Amino acid sequence: MKEYLVPRSVKSRMEFFPGMGLPELGALAAGAVLGYLLQLIMSILPLSVKLQLFLRFFFFALPPGIAFMLTKKTVSGTSAWQQLRDWRKFEKSRKIYYYKRKGLV
Repeated sequence: MKEYLVPRSVKSRMEFFPGMGLPELGALAAGAVLGYLLQLIMSILPLSVKLQLFLRFFFFALPPGIAFMLTKKTVSGTSAWQQLRDWRKFEKSRKIYYYKRKGLV
């Protein structure tokens, strides 16, 4: 089988916008649905009109914003969600190493 050199600028996944592929769009859509359901709950509460409009907008915009920030890839190529998973895995790992280095006191 022949090996081909692939330039770095070639993406291996489909993206709608730079850095925004299908998984990110799915997370954004799920956040929008959750935000819509939360704003419907806020519309039921007996509050003043100004407070109700603010809460409806806030709860509609918050979940998609969080989903976008968690799935958006950083400059290093990992998303905040991946970094949180890696940090949690590191925190669970063993950090005491049972060996001695010779020459150091």
